Amino acid sequence: MSTPCSATNINGSGTLFNFSNPLSSDATLNTVILLRVSAVFTNPQSTRPTSSFALRTFSPSGAEIAYINSAITIQMTTPTSFDTISITRASNKNNDITIYSFSLTQKSVYEAQSVIGIGFPNNVVPSTNSTCTMSAPSSTTLVCAYSGSTMKITLPASTIASGAMVRMSISNILNPASFQPTGVFTFTSKTVG
Repeated sequence: MSTPCSATNINGSGTLFNFSNPLSSDATLNTVILLRVSAVFTNPQSTRPTSSFALRTFSPSGAEIAYINSAITIQMTTPTSFDTISITRASNKNNDITIYSFSLTQKSVYEAQSVIGIGFPNNVVPSTNSTCTMSAPSSTTLVCAYSGSTMKITLPASTIASGAMVRMSISNILNPASFQPTGVFTFTSKTVG
């Protein structure tokens, strides 16, 4: 069974859906009604829980029956993949200390001060005094810290649009000692909150 619904934007803070009553007679106590809206939603951009949904029910005369505005959230369990990843280095000579540049794009926006994590294979070694810079979409020095095998890089205090290429460079990285292919680099992006 389907029922008409209408949607109204609420000052940029959400969308209000009004459903017409699909029932031809009064519902009995504990009747479950499933309302589904198809093909209009985009999932949240991160795995952080959403703010709460609100739900209100009204009688045919417009009197409010029930209301809840908290404890109804959703949370994504699987992050999206990066759209593109590329790695370049200033030197291809074994055992050179050089600069590595990483270019990333993703479907979601990078929120202000999001953190990019780059996991390094054991035969490519950053220094604890490596410096990090960004050349796209703007040029700036970034805060970064290397611990274990991961470099955590904090992006600037402004949002970066979805699909924008973020190009970062990291100095003082020791190239592999041989011509053997390196292990795998890993990449994550995380929101601050």
